[in-house]
Amino acid sequence: MVSEASQSESQAQSASKSEPQKMSNPDGKDNRKRLLINPAFQKDFLLYTCGIAAVVILMFFLGNEYVFYAFAEKARVSGLPSTHIFFKFLKDQHEIVTLYFGGISLLVFVTLVLCGLFLSNRVAGPIYRLECFLNDFNSGKIKAHMKFRKKDYFKEIEKPINDLIDRAKT
Repeated sequence: MVSEASQSESQAQSASKSEPQKMSNPDGKDNRKRLLINPAFQKDFLLYTCGIAAVVILMFFLGNEYVFYAFAEKARVSGLPSTHIFFKFLKDQHEIVTLYFGGISLLVFVTLVLCGLFLSNRVAGPIYRLECFLNDFNSGKIKAHMKFRKKDYFKEIEKPINDLIDRAKT
């Protein structure tokens, strides 16, 4: 009977090392599927992403405006009258390019914001997971090893944390 108990205990220990144990979250929700895990960090991250995207888009827009201004100025300096067909052509081209540029800029901006949201999730998720794991371990609720998702950042700290947990158990 003692050997059966020790055998089932060793099986439970080996299973606990390979399977992540469900941890309690401070807010009581399953945060593995939520995009905003650490809202304060992720909102700051998204603000930086939006700021960088806006600055880059503005730089391209100003460069575009300068090109059309330079063409118009060269035409004026060369003596073309303001009623010349070139100015009408330049104005039409400027409107078309500005329209396309606006649409593409909006698409790029939304794409960068979404990428920033997913990237911030891949950073905030492991930190949150580590925080919950350590809180549960300190309260004695966790006996298993910690695992991150496949695409999470900071996977390299998983092994040292688990080694530390193993040493603390002994």
